[in-house]
Amino acid sequence: MSTPAGSQFMVVLPDKTTVWLNAMSSLKFPVTFLNAAERRITLTGEAIFR
Repeated sequence: MSTPAGSQFMVVLPDKTTVWLNAMSSLKFPVTFLNAAERRITLTGEAIFR
């Protein structure tokens, strides 16, 4: 998931965490976190996690 310049985007992760991506940012995450010892995501740019 990525956002173009001048925009923001909200995404809800599989564990129900809400993430707001700032402009020109990208987020990679798995389809599910089930049976995972860790919840790993990859963020490039800026984001707010709630």
